[in-house]
Parts: sequence; C-alpha cells; structure tokens
Amino acid sequence: MFVTSGAPALAKTIVPVDITYVDHVDEDENAKACEIGLAARDPKTTEGIGFTAFAAYDRPGRTFLFGFLLGVGNLRPGRKYERAVITSAAFASRSQQFDSRKTLDQQPNADGTILVATVEPTAALQFLNAFLAGGFEISFARSNRKNARRTYSIQPAPSAQVRENFFGCLEKLMPAETTASVQTSTGKIEVTDIERPGLKPGGDIPPLH
Repeated sequence: MFVTSGAPALAKTIVPVDITYVDHVDEDENAKACEIGLAARDPKTTEGIGFTAFAAYDRPGRTFLFGFLLGVGNLRPGRKYERAVITSAAFASRSQQFDSRKTLDQQPNADGTILVATVEPTAALQFLNAFLAGGFEISFARSNRKNARRTYSIQPAPSAQVRENFFGCLEKLMPAETTASVQTSTGKIEVTDIERPGLKPGGDIPPLH
C-alpha cells in the first residue's frame, strides 16, 4: 500500500559529484519498464545515491506505473556498498513547479529503498518532464540519523542520447495493437506530450562524460 509523506524536516543541501545517467530496459514475460538510472556521490562523505526514474507496464493487468525508486548507501573499505534504510524520499523541481510529495505516493521496501509512484497521467507527465529537464533536488531521510533530511541538488540533465533511448523505449512500451500512447486507469499520456529538453536547435544540453 502506498503512503503519503508528512511535512519535511529541515534539509541539508549537498552538491554531489560523479553524477552519471544510464538508460535501461527491464523486461520479462509479465512486465516491461523503461528506466533512466542516476548515480551521484556526496564529495564530503562516503554516501551515495541511486535514483531510477521509470515508466512501467504490467502486461497481465494492462496497467501502468510511473515514478522513481531511491536507494542510499555508503562505500565501505574494499569498495563494498552498504545500503542504508531511508524512511522518506522526495523529488522536487522549482523551475518546473513540481514536488512529488504533493502528487506521488510512496512505499518503503524491505531492502531499505523507497518507491515513489503514481498511476495518474497528469502527475506522471509532470514528473517525467521535470526529471528530463534537469535542475532538480532529491531529498530523503535516513533512519539512523534521527530523520534529518538530506537533499542532493542535481543540475545536469540526462544526455541527449539517454533521453532518446528512453523515448524510444516509451514508444514501444504499449502493446502492438494500441497506439503510441500510455493508457492508465485514470487517463492517457501521449508520448508526444513529454518534452524533449535540449533537442531543439541551439538548445542542446551536452552529454555527460
């Protein structure tokens, strides 16, 4: 069951390093997900985050889910990653006037990660456009730190190639007998409604290296 988060505590803002984006398609006989993974690291500690934005289709139920999965951890000696348990997660973009705490629901997972998602098309479209534009914040609270919120400020957007791969996956996400639109239980998202930031003449965002 999804639960909504309460009012956020005062957050510490982090400007991370080693920001990378990777597109991925996760598929089996029952479901398919178009994903963009984001990794970033706190330059002053061993902490790092793994954020995955996704659009997923459940074939048996013919339903869609949109949102993100957030995991947090620390790099230990021997380069072993130790996952932390987080109690809340949020995504916000001031420029796009989007805050996941107002429109998406969240569900804690047994492995310490949190799933934040929606089946509502308007909220899904707003989230995807805010994420693909870059210039957003990812915040969370760790269970072992008295719920003090930490915020990672992410400025770069996914590269043009990563975005195009993601759009290509979205266009194939629907069953063959349907159009290239996303039909959810509460409405429809047209793939063409998702903005492609940086792909207009003179406005391209250079890819990350």
